[in-house]
Amino acid sequence: MRVFLLLCTLLLCGEVKSQDPDPPTITHLSVDSLSQQVEIYWYNNAPEAVGYVIYFQDAAGLWIPLDTVYGQQNLSYITQGSNSQFQQETYSIVAFDALGNSSSRSEAHSTLFMNYFYSLCDSVCELMWDLYPEMLNQVGFKLIVHQKDLSGSGFEIVNEVLLSNLDTIYNYPVDYSSKYTFTLQAYNTLDSVSKSNRFAITTTQVVPPTYAYINKVNVDNDNFIEVSVISDSYFVDYFEVYRSSFDGGFFQYIGDANVLENEKSGVLIDEMVFPNQNIYHYKVKTFDICARPYVLPSYPDTIEQFEAHQLKLSALSLKPSDMQLSWIDYPFFFRKRVV
Repeated sequence: MRVFLLLCTLLLCGEVKSQDPDPPTITHLSVDSLSQQVEIYWYNNAPEAVGYVIYFQDAAGLWIPLDTVYGQQNLSYITQGSNSQFQQETYSIVAFDALGNSSSRSEAHSTLFMNYFYSLCDSVCELMWDLYPEMLNQVGFKLIVHQKDLSGSGFEIVNEVLLSNLDTIYNYPVDYSSKYTFTLQAYNTLDSVSKSNRFAITTTQVVPPTYAYINKVNVDNDNFIEVSVISDSYFVDYFEVYRSSFDGGFFQYIGDANVLENEKSGVLIDEMVFPNQNIYHYKVKTFDICARPYVLPSYPDTIEQFEAHQLKLSALSLKPSDMQLSWIDYPFFFRKRVV
């Protein structure tokens, strides 16, 4: 009788008693760059396990079973219908054996999610993400950037930026008229790579100017000086105009030559001058619609810069029978024309 009770206790009177399997350990999650679906990788801590149940944590914090994976050595899973492109997602796994015993859930593991802030005319794109402490033996992050020029050849540049495993923010410098695609990768000493969501931005569509030409320094009837400036870009907003009363002297800011809509030129009227007495020298600094400054060549397709001045007429002799006049050279036209 005592032997029967012992056997019944061990076998539960015909049923085999066994312990629940140990839970799996998720090694890393990775978001596929094309499909944006989550790839889940784990290792098995229970030799008796014959399959696994994949769980997803919803917005209310509830654990929802997604799918079942059969086979002890099937240690990865790819989701369907994931929103990892727009949010961080959290997963857990349960192992089960042939007798229907299930492990507790594995420790929760979240996707690497990167967000960003970029506003038109910004010179940087601010990238933000959370730390990734779930990754075993993590070394750091790698930022993968693809840049495509939309205004010229369309040539694509790929850049990689190495970051520490404690970094959570990075300001990436951006150019005008370009498309950027960003992906963040966490990597460890085991050659595992966990990719974040992938996103793209298109920067401000601006064609930068290549020159700023003072094409006319004209004295009007009121002895004011009209400074006219032209450039080669419709995205120029204004020119800052500077004046000096001496050749090579100190230049003082005197005002802006604003560019009209759909124009490439601007005009400033300088009233605080005495052109019958002095020669005034002018130079300009160019600003685009994003208020970015440019110090540009004075002529197209050159590196030459010059300071333009007005054409001053002087009288050498004012005798009624013999009037003699002189003037200084004015070498600022693209081409001098003989009229």
